[in-house]
Amino acid sequence: MNNKDIEGFLSPFFDTQNPKIKDSKIIEFHLNNSFKYDTQEWNYVYEKIFDELLKTNNDYNRNFREDYISIIKNVLIEYLNQEDVLKYFCLDEEYDKVINLVNRKQFNSNQVKLVINRVSFFLERIEPNYQILSLVLKNDIKCQITHFENNYVIKTMGPLKKLADAVASGVNLNCYLEFNKGYWHHNLSNELINYVKDKHGYDLSNIEYSFKKTTLEKVLSLAVVNKEDFWNFKYSQKTLFTFISLVEKYNDIKHAIKIIDYAFESACKDSKIKMLYDNKLPFYLYDLEDDMINFASTRLNNILKIKNLSQEEKNGLIYPIHKGYEKEINEGKEIFLEFINNQYPNDYNKILEIFNNVETVIQDETKVKNGVANKRCTMHNMLEFELYAYDDIEAKEKYLSISYDGYTKQKNILARFYYRLYIIKKHTKDLYETCIYEYLYTILKMIDYKYHITCSYVTDQSFRDSKYNIVKSILSKYGINISDSYKDLYITALLDRKYATFDEASMFAELEQLGDAIYELAVDNIIFYNPKKYIPLDHIIIEKYVNADAQVKVAKAICLEKAYISKLNDKFNNKYDGYEDVESGLTPTLIGHYLADCLEMIIGAIAKEFDIQKALDFATSVILEANKDLNEPEFYKNLDIVKSYYDPNIDKDYLAKIYPNPFLDDSDYATDYHMISYALIKILKIAIIGNDTREKRKMIANGLNSLLPNYNPDEYYQIVASYLHNGIEKTINDYRSIVESSYSKN
Repeated sequence: MNNKDIEGFLSPFFDTQNPKIKDSKIIEFHLNNSFKYDTQEWNYVYEKIFDELLKTNNDYNRNFREDYISIIKNVLIEYLNQEDVLKYFCLDEEYDKVINLVNRKQFNSNQVKLVINRVSFFLERIEPNYQILSLVLKNDIKCQITHFENNYVIKTMGPLKKLADAVASGVNLNCYLEFNKGYWHHNLSNELINYVKDKHGYDLSNIEYSFKKTTLEKVLSLAVVNKEDFWNFKYSQKTLFTFISLVEKYNDIKHAIKIIDYAFESACKDSKIKMLYDNKLPFYLYDLEDDMINFASTRLNNILKIKNLSQEEKNGLIYPIHKGYEKEINEGKEIFLEFINNQYPNDYNKILEIFNNVETVIQDETKVKNGVANKRCTMHNMLEFELYAYDDIEAKEKYLSISYDGYTKQKNILARFYYRLYIIKKHTKDLYETCIYEYLYTILKMIDYKYHITCSYVTDQSFRDSKYNIVKSILSKYGINISDSYKDLYITALLDRKYATFDEASMFAELEQLGDAIYELAVDNIIFYNPKKYIPLDHIIIEKYVNADAQVKVAKAICLEKAYISKLNDKFNNKYDGYEDVESGLTPTLIGHYLADCLEMIIGAIAKEFDIQKALDFATSVILEANKDLNEPEFYKNLDIVKSYYDPNIDKDYLAKIYPNPFLDDSDYATDYHMISYALIKILKIAIIGNDTREKRKMIANGLNSLLPNYNPDEYYQIVASYLHNGIEKTINDYRSIVESSYSKN
């Protein structure tokens, strides 16, 4: 190759102003060497060319790595052919064949690939930075890449591109490419957020964390491209706001504003959305009718199997949206009047006055649900929103009051209430009056507290003596002969809380906490003294015997349900095993785990009349009776484990499995066993300082630190060892002064 040949080789191919490539000997040397390594692919060369041409390292471009490499290769080989430079990379016998293949654009043929590899080698050797490529060649490659990306965007995101071109022409291709990658976060600028807030009245800040705002995002996205599968609303990955944030990034805020304005305008073509927009209500109210029907049905979940309701019955729950339910509403009103007459014979007019004025305040302030506090409970919001967070429901009601004239008028609030009572009677038949009481329990308790008007379900005590005699008979089988001087205590333990007076209900927490601790300690003892069967001990094993279902099983094993005091349960004639399938369609949640509480309170009452050991023996006996897989604890055979607290060989690891928190510093491990870790300590504190106040009960439930002046795991070993050797009563006496001193200091 002579100098003239080299100039002909260089001029169309390179920027010949670059002094590094004018040495013909270097060029000839690398050109000749390229034939020696023509079997190796040098794709990284083309990646460098791509990076240099587009000045980008964005990850999304790497999704098309092979496509970009092919484009650069093909453009380069065609360009060399046009400029008659390709011949320098071909042997004489190859040349004609390669030219024909290139002209037919058969770039994947082995012969063309061979030549491309030679070109790659030459480029890699002649100039690592690749700034030597001619401007024409660079532009040609850029055009081909842009053409490829444009076709890709049209194929995958055609509807979005068509809309964006029409509304805000000139949207950068990178917006689509990065959007299609699944851009995780959309960081809208403060300027755009403020614009939307001022112009449209909606706050887009922290939008991915708010259900209300995410619904707005979904509505606006579908207003632009009405295809659910086009967007990805999960975690707000691919939505309109994601795309707009990219438009801001690669174009400017003006383009983004045009698109978001169009989205609001398009969404408001729907009359329901326009009503929400005009009143600046959240867009999540769009599907309100179905939502409100489900909400109204949910309020009956504790009474009925909602699946038994027909769609027509559900529609009536949001009267007056659906007309034609006047007959049912009138029947519901008669049901209500009958209920009030039966349950409040001396205060009939006063109760009607309270219910008939929906603005009556029945509780000045209450915390209805976590995060919802300081709300005045009027008859209106209790009839409509009882036990639900207010904010969402009030927004829905506001929308309904705009959409449907008179929705929040007193007449229609009461109509919805009467209709629900009609539905309850229809589906619970002869149980309806008791079920209405269950349904209205929270409201009636508020009325009782504020106006001192008590329902006859609470004041009627005619059946209590018979229930008390049943529990006396049950306990006598276990050697527990209770005294009539403790009658009120046992009756309180038997009561369903909905049928208890305020004074009786105030005793529930005290009895339950004591009984629960004794029950747990009984399970601990049984499992602890069966080491061969239950090693390694596991909190799942303990939980199996102490959870509410397990306690209900124990209560039924001794027929405690026959003594339980509840009008509803009497209606079932104590046939509890089949109550889920009764013809009335009542839900199992209506009864729930009432027997678990009852069992705990009976154990607590025994402890108060007799002593802790008597209650512990009873709990152990009934647990074993209900669980045939458990063995009676052998209290003396295994005492070698803790024979001497001071023995350095004491098996503390084994003890830690049954009473972990006192012996372990690892909080995660202790947390795993939290169900059983405090039983003994709770009993000591209750027996010594009592649990008659909320403050004491809270202190007892909070754990170990309030038992001894200074927390020391070894001291708790000593307490457990004392209990295992000497029993609960002596342990209580031995630690009485320490616990009392600790309590007085705290």
